[in-house]
This record gives sequence, C-alpha cells and structure tokens, in this order.
Amino acid sequence: FTPDKNGRNDIFMPYGYGIKEDGYKMQIFDRWGELIFTSSEFRKGWDGSVKGSDINSDNGVAQDGVYIYKIMITDLENNKKSYVGHVTLLKQ
Repeated sequence: FTPDKNGRNDIFMPYGYGIKEDGYKMQIFDRWGELIFTSSEFRKGWDGSVKGSDINSDNGVAQDGVYIYKIMITDLENNKKSYVGHVTLLKQ
C-alpha cells in the first residue's frame, strides 16, 4: 500500500464478515519484530503511522519495506482465529 494521501490505496485494511464487533485486533510489526501499530477497531486500518505518530510529520510514516501483520478475530459463533502475513509499504 502507498500512504501518500492521494486517496488511492492509502490504508492497509483487511476485510471480512461474520466477525464480532469486539472480536477483532490487528497488529503491525517491523522487520525487527517491534510492534508499531495496533487497532481493535474493525474499520480502522493502518495508515503507515508509527506508534501513534502524526502521519503528517517527517517521522510519522514508516519507512518503505515489508511489515508483518497479525490479525486475531472472534467470529459470530465464538471461534477464535489468527492470520499472519506481510504487507509492503511504498512511499511515492
């Protein structure tokens, strides 16, 4: 994704259905395994900010690279599932 504020592909946001409103958590880790973003709001994706930094500041956006995501959900039948993968951030 490209968090360059052009309105296209600016936010990494997974989609799904059948997920409890309070049964969602997404974490983003850098290549050293440091947690840089977390959200428990299903409709709040990662905008490239680092640890709550201001996305408009020079230090506010993560560097180009590959980041690991971990998404934990609870579905409507109370089954818990975890998904792990990677996302590439490119600044343009």
